[in-house]
Amino acid sequence: MNSLRIALFLIIFSLLPFAAVFAATAEQIPSAAPVPPAELEALKSKGAELQYLGEDRGVDGWIVLMPIAKKEAAPAAKADNTNNDDAIKALQESLNQISDGQAPTTETPTTLALPEVPTAKAETRKPPSAAALKLWSGVEKTNWVQWGNSDAPYIYALIDPFCPFSQKFMQDVQTKNWISGNRVQVRLIPVGYVKKESLDVAATLLNTTDVNSWANRMAAGTPAGDKSQKVEKSARKKVEKNFDTVAGFHFDATPFIVYKTGGGEIKIIRGKPDTLYAIEADLLETTR
Repeated sequence: MNSLRIALFLIIFSLLPFAAVFAATAEQIPSAAPVPPAELEALKSKGAELQYLGEDRGVDGWIVLMPIAKKEAAPAAKADNTNNDDAIKALQESLNQISDGQAPTTETPTTLALPEVPTAKAETRKPPSAAALKLWSGVEKTNWVQWGNSDAPYIYALIDPFCPFSQKFMQDVQTKNWISGNRVQVRLIPVGYVKKESLDVAATLLNTTDVNSWANRMAAGTPAGDKSQKVEKSARKKVEKNFDTVAGFHFDATPFIVYKTGGGEIKIIRGKPDTLYAIEADLLETTR
């Protein structure tokens, strides 16, 4: 090179699959290229290709071809083939507990009718098991009182009038407008064992002519109501029978909820539900 000066005029343009950067232009490209400047030589480590254009008025011209990074297509989503063996196993354990006279310890709905493993075809379900049907039959034969519209879908709820969790459940039912909105009917199964007076107060539910007022008092935390209210001996015996019936299934908590979904599954909830939304959704489910 005759000149110690090297001027680089860079023009970036798009050229698939390369981006070309021009240092200068020349009318003729010589057969032999000089050593490129250090700045351009460093670009080789980044995958650049250098081409010498020649010398024009003491200035060496170069083309720098830089590879354009291509965006890789996102991997296709894989089908989730995870089966529900664990879920079925858990439900089977709950079923076995009922069969063995043990109460499940979960506070979330427990399905007692095991579903088949979902497939790409329309989902089908097995009918409730013998143990589930036995439980359902036993609950239906208890001495219960209807709270709500008779045309609304219903659940059974085992309650003790002095149980704080039963009281909170009754509050939630009111807040959700299940009764006032004719959305869900609650069939109250009274038992009495939390306090000494639980049995007598539970018995008054079976004789009351105003279930809504009785339920409102319980939800307010004052289930005793009118202490002068007469407690009939027959009502006390019915409450005791309720206790004996559910004891056979080891219902060891209040509230204890049993219901059948719109799809025919029998579910139980031990303790106060965290939310009533799931129950209502189950009741409104259509048969599949």
